[in-house]
Amino acid sequence: MLVEDGNGQSEIVAAFMVLQETDSTFSKMVDLFKKHNSSWERVRVIMTDKDVTERSVFSAQIPSARLVICLFHTLRSFRCEVTLEKMGITSGQRNLCLEIMQQMAYAHDEDEYMDLYHNFQVNAPTAVLNYFNEQWHSIRDRSMDLKYTTGNFLTLQTID
Repeated sequence: MLVEDGNGQSEIVAAFMVLQETDSTFSKMVDLFKKHNSSWERVRVIMTDKDVTERSVFSAQIPSARLVICLFHTLRSFRCEVTLEKMGITSGQRNLCLEIMQQMAYAHDEDEYMDLYHNFQVNAPTAVLNYFNEQWHSIRDRSMDLKYTTGNFLTLQTID
């Protein structure tokens, strides 16, 4: 776990080695974090990957914090899922889709995102558009570029 303070400085506050990423495991991790960090209630943003288990635990245990998805993990998911084999698309289609998806991930506001999304709808093959709509479009507020205030930020980084 990594925290970022009000000055934008980050520091590792905890490291866990686990065999399974279960509700019970994540709950114990958060309990330990809270036990040893008296100011845990000041955490405003928690950044994770898209794993539902860890997100549900953080949501329950630190309900005042906003959960967001790490941009690195978002872009990595795009590259892993939008492949020629999985989507039945050409290399050129893949490159175009990944470029637009990355631009959407970095959009500064909803208007910019929607302009890019409309372009994506016109240019993306059906399989890619369906993937994006099912996995990302409805949660764009948690996975696209974040304009948040620096500080009181907790990051959970998992190693795949």
